[in-house]
Amino acid sequence: MHPTIILPFLAAITAGALVGIERSYSGRAAGFRTLSLVCLTACLLMVVCQFPGLTQRFGGFDSTRVVQGVMAGVGFIGAGVIVKDGATIKGLTTAASIWLVSALGIAIGMGFYAEAAITLALALGILSVFRKIEDLIPRRLMVHYLVRFRVEHGLTEVRVREFLKSQGFQVSDLTYKVKESGELFEYKMTVYTQARDGLSKLAAALPIGLPALEYELYATRD
Repeated sequence: MHPTIILPFLAAITAGALVGIERSYSGRAAGFRTLSLVCLTACLLMVVCQFPGLTQRFGGFDSTRVVQGVMAGVGFIGAGVIVKDGATIKGLTTAASIWLVSALGIAIGMGFYAEAAITLALALGILSVFRKIEDLIPRRLMVHYLVRFRVEHGLTEVRVREFLKSQGFQVSDLTYKVKESGELFEYKMTVYTQARDGLSKLAAALPIGLPALEYELYATRD
């Protein structure tokens, strides 16, 4: 084995590891080791498919099929890290990172080192610098809110809306239903606020402002 054959593998591991370090630092499940393995595997497949004797051995070998296979396989891994918890969806950025390192591995395996290096630098900038920029951008916090209470408590829609308005929230998509043979009443709605700490303040004020049996709050930000 020629010493230079190890170069694309080391480059792929480094690229995957650098992206993985950022993901591990952010507390994501698919981090340092996972992304290193994905990038290395993609690189290996592309190096193998460019073996000079491969076309002669199998006849009409098309490396683009390998690329398609890699991306299809990575799709299963990416789908596995996306989690839906109530109305909250988590893992989209990690799934995109897995997709990214697989593409980096393909580029490195095909010898496009400069292109892979530039893409890696841009990706690390997006994952780190853009996170800080995103925190500075004014955003509307959207929360899916459910409140369930006994009918005798008499929490009317007007009272619920007034309470949420007093906490700085606007209400939309409000629905309600009667449950447990008419003993329980339930409101479901989507509420909005511009306050960054609005969700924590609302959670603290709920037991006093709206005494009920059960509350559920789901913020939609990943």
